[in-house]
Amino acid sequence: MSRKLRAILQLIEDNVNGLKEKKRALLIQLAARTILKSFDCLRLQLKIDKMNFAAVKMWFIINPPVKATVQVENIDDFRW
Repeated sequence: MSRKLRAILQLIEDNVNGLKEKKRALLIQLAARTILKSFDCLRLQLKIDKMNFAAVKMWFIINPPVKATVQVENIDDFRW
C-alpha cells in the first residue's frame, strides 16, 4: 500500500511539474509578444558632427525606416 501511494504521489508531482513548465513557457511567450508590441514604433535620435550631418540626414530621407522615427541633429548646434 505504501509503495502504491508513493507511486501515485510521484505521478502527481510529475504532472504538477509538467504543468508548471507549460505555464512558464506560455508566460514567456506572452511577455515576448507584449514587449514586441510596445516596441512597434521606435524612436532613434542621432547626434552627428557637422562633417557627416548632411549625408546622414539625406540617407534617412532616402531610406526611411519602417515603424520608426529618426531624428538627426547636428551636435555643433547644441549649447552645452
